[in-house]
Amino acid sequence: MRRNFSAADTNALVDVEDDPATPSPVERLFCEQRLKMISMMDPQTQMLIRELFAIITGEDDMADDGDDAENTVNLINPGYEKTDDQRRLDCERVAEILSSGVDGVSANLTWTYGETLLWMAIEYDHRHPAQMTDVVLRAGADANAPNAVDGLRPIQSPWLSSQTVAREDAFNAEKRALLISAGAAILCCEDGGRSGRKKRPLQQVDFGMTNSHFSRSRSSVW
Repeated sequence: MRRNFSAADTNALVDVEDDPATPSPVERLFCEQRLKMISMMDPQTQMLIRELFAIITGEDDMADDGDDAENTVNLINPGYEKTDDQRRLDCERVAEILSSGVDGVSANLTWTYGETLLWMAIEYDHRHPAQMTDVVLRAGADANAPNAVDGLRPIQSPWLSSQTVAREDAFNAEKRALLISAGAAILCCEDGGRSGRKKRPLQQVDFGMTNSHFSRSRSSVW
């Protein structure tokens, strides 16, 4: 279950470093500014951006508090838990949204705490071929664009970590190759996500995260 957090939360910031499940002041500020910026867009743009990230992340982070009595983030389900048919339809819809030509909708949008759309597409494709990753790259995503808050690039995603189980190795090699073919720079620290918070349980995956500072893009699930 993902942590509940809303940009509408105006409580005083209290020693957040003592609570790794709490976003940092920088992350809160980014989240608030992002939602404020989106709220100034026309309704069609807002609707498409909301749908785009709901499909790729499995969450609706633009939900109003009234949309869900208990959670300010509405949970759907992550792409890696969907059927092949569901994933195919998702990819088709995302491609349609990104090719809509609507002002403000692009493959280089960022999510709640600064994660790029491409970063989240890599998570969507966990344990699967690089279907959504390919869609986002074909739509013009910058393969080197860093996350806005922690500065990690797509090729540094913990979802591409060499520590994953053998069954995933072929998929991860494919994804890394796809990113490199799209212009991603080969970095000396590709497994950058290992320095973040420990993730929620995934099938036989443990990235060994030890950093006490919360970062949504280093720990995209918990």
